[in-house]
Amino acid sequence: MDLLPYLSSSDEGSDSECCNNAASRRADKLNQTEDQFQKEKASWTPMIQPPPCKPAPDSKENVLTIKGMAEERYYMRDFYEARRLAEEILKEGGGGERIHKLERQELEQLVRRCGERLAK
Repeated sequence: MDLLPYLSSSDEGSDSECCNNAASRRADKLNQTEDQFQKEKASWTPMIQPPPCKPAPDSKENVLTIKGMAEERYYMRDFYEARRLAEEILKEGGGGERIHKLERQELEQLVRRCGERLAK
């Protein structure tokens, strides 16, 4: 115990308690009835993260960050925001060496696909 001077001997049992709790929760889930499962399934909702603060498209890294944000918004089915971000990169941040031509093509396709989805 010289390597872990701040742990007392009473702390050593807490790891096994944690494992026992996890094992018992796992066993409870495995032994639940179909009705209990359906009730839990109906109450489940996905955890959606709020969009991060958008950086200015003044560097290659920031342009790629905004491109990732646009793609994430597309997959979250927020087509309007995804198209807005992609168009912003193409207008403001896409000049010069900041964006590769393949990434530009991906953004143009993203704008096109968002337009198609919004037209439906």
